Amino acid sequence: MPDDWNSEDALPESRMPPARVRVRAATVNLAPPRPAQPPGQPQASEYEVGYRRPPRAHQFQPGRSGNPKGRPKGARSILSILSDELDKPISAQIRGRTVTMSRREALVQRIIEQALKGDHRTVAMLVKVEGAAAPAEDQASPANQSLSPSEDALLQAYLAKLAAEGA
Repeated sequence: MPDDWNSEDALPESRMPPARVRVRAATVNLAPPRPAQPPGQPQASEYEVGYRRPPRAHQFQPGRSGNPKGRPKGARSILSILSDELDKPISAQIRGRTVTMSRREALVQRIIEQALKGDHRTVAMLVKVEGAAAPAEDQASPANQSLSPSEDALLQAYLAKLAAEGA
């Protein structure tokens, strides 16, 4: 705009374009009016249908589950499948005799035989498995765990009490 602009240079109102005005059409409700509810029915103000509030006719009935079939059983883990397969019995020939044993036992015997024949990888695997299994067995055994002095005193008092009651 030029710097020397002023209101005298503006167009007269008669020459100005008409202002745009939006006029909304009146809305007409074409739905039939709702009939008055019978006296035994709850009023609309008592129960509003909306978010997390389904109509009464579509709510779960008392004593009826919302999931009647229940949760489907999940897929078994690979460890449980492997354990079940290793526990199945098989027949094996040992020194000319047919022996029935679990697949797990047969597999361990086969691995030990290979290690005894000189297979270095099998020997390394056996040493590794035995080393991993040994600490787990030590921790699981309560006889290998030592008691604290307070636990030992409590145990001695209990054993003395049992001996006094039994004698």
